[in-house]
Amino acid sequence: MYKFIFLVFVATSCSLFAQNEQEAGMKFFHGTIEEARKEADKSNKLLFVDAYTTWCGPCKKMSAETFMDKKVADFFNKHFVNYKLDMEKGEGPDFAGKYSVSAYPTMLFLDTKGEEVHRILGFRPAEAFLQEGMKAIDPTGNMALMKSEVESGKAKPETLLNYALKKAESGMDYEEEAKKYFATQNEADLLSEKNWQAICTLTDDIRSREFQFLLTKKADFVKKYTLAKVDEAIMKMCMRTAQNAERFDDADTYSLAVETARKSMADNGKTADMLEIAHFSAKEDWISYAEKVSALMKKNKITDAVLLNDYAWAFYQHIDDKARLAEAVKWAKQSMALENQYYNNDTMAALLFKMGQLAEAKKYANKAIHIAQQNSEEYETTQKLLEQIEAAQK
Repeated sequence: MYKFIFLVFVATSCSLFAQNEQEAGMKFFHGTIEEARKEADKSNKLLFVDAYTTWCGPCKKMSAETFMDKKVADFFNKHFVNYKLDMEKGEGPDFAGKYSVSAYPTMLFLDTKGEEVHRILGFRPAEAFLQEGMKAIDPTGNMALMKSEVESGKAKPETLLNYALKKAESGMDYEEEAKKYFATQNEADLLSEKNWQAICTLTDDIRSREFQFLLTKKADFVKKYTLAKVDEAIMKMCMRTAQNAERFDDADTYSLAVETARKSMADNGKTADMLEIAHFSAKEDWISYAEKVSALMKKNKITDAVLLNDYAWAFYQHIDDKARLAEAVKWAKQSMALENQYYNNDTMAALLFKMGQLAEAKKYANKAIHIAQQNSEEYETTQKLLEQIEAAQK
């Protein structure tokens, strides 16, 4: 799961701002959410809420980069009351529940009554973040207007599509709007660029008319959008279907997703195998999980550093067989070769410690801590691991 963040615009008096006019970056109001709402009301501004956690990497990146950009700071300080709220402390958990935040980072724009006007999900570089801020203050382009049009029952297909896409981008449930939009489209229209993007983003059910049309007309889609992009779309839809099936313990739909991926994609069964791996993980069947991951690695060249690390870490947590752990060490090395970061050095240290290779484990633990310090990352768990390694060496 992703971890969640929100930007809340709060203000009560100028003296309560965390930064003064001479300091760089966005200024954030200190006080309660209600005080912030009142300050926004008094200032005739929207409230911008950054809901964050102390351990969230994308949250830190937003604060260190995007919020410090001069253009961003000038615009947001002028148009919003900005507020930071830790989702794990004080009013944070209640705020997250009230506004249905389900992924981090999420940034909310609220009116003076506390009603949501606009929402952003995920890290945004300065220019993209600035564009979202402009949408929030534009009554013709923010989510509040689209929502009112959709709820009136008079929304045009374009509005239904834009609202569904924006809800998807913001981590919100978009199924109802997507269904209404696709109901306005004939099959002949589904090959268009607009509907290709809609299918890729909004189709979660492989039994749907849109997905079945994509499979039936795959050759036509490939001509327009390339095999790589079409297979990527099929992969994502099969994965979303499988995830939903797992959630509701729907074995038939899960099996259909795996079978569809295996038959419909030119990827040597990679996606189908990964779906089965996810299934074994969810069921905590670690023997089958290990066998399937090992088979996947032998059949395919994996070049995703995070995925390699994830599999290696799962072996560290759940597998005791030394031969299997030796495989995981290879994957951790491959991950570091692709992206030498704290997370995979930490995984390597943990694996080597579990295998009893204490000197090497200590080397990688120290390396992980060094990288974390350079990048201002948390490394408490690695520090504890290092202490365990040193105790075992005595």
